[in-house]
Amino acid sequence: MEKSPSSVESQYFQPYSEQSGQEGLRPESSDKEIELLKTQADTVVTQLQNINARISELQEEEISTPSNVEYVKEKNKDSDEIKSIRTVAVVHENECVGCGVCAEVCPEGAITIDDLAVIDIQKCTACGACMYECPKNAISLTDLKKVAL
Repeated sequence: MEKSPSSVESQYFQPYSEQSGQEGLRPESSDKEIELLKTQADTVVTQLQNINARISELQEEEISTPSNVEYVKEKNKDSDEIKSIRTVAVVHENECVGCGVCAEVCPEGAITIDDLAVIDIQKCTACGACMYECPKNAISLTDLKKVAL
């Protein structure tokens, strides 16, 4: 059974001649409403452009490779020079459920599961595989100096 349009829908979605039963100019209140709707539409377009620009910025940040990441696998594996690495993966313990997906996808074997994911920062190359595959978004890449060693 098809619904009949409400009186509000009919008022706003039918031409003025159908609403009033007569041809001619719209009342002044309709002109004001049209101007208001145009202004609101312009605002929505501007907001949408700003939102899309921010989404693009965030996506570029997530997929860009840090410029000075050194690969620990080959160099400085057992030394104190590990501090030269700028970026590492970090587990957000309040989000992690210990599912093990991150450990499975880590190409360096830098992640183990001990109730929650544990990242060996000496093995981590900040490739981001764990971050992208984590179903709970519990892993992020961050500057090493922000991590308590």
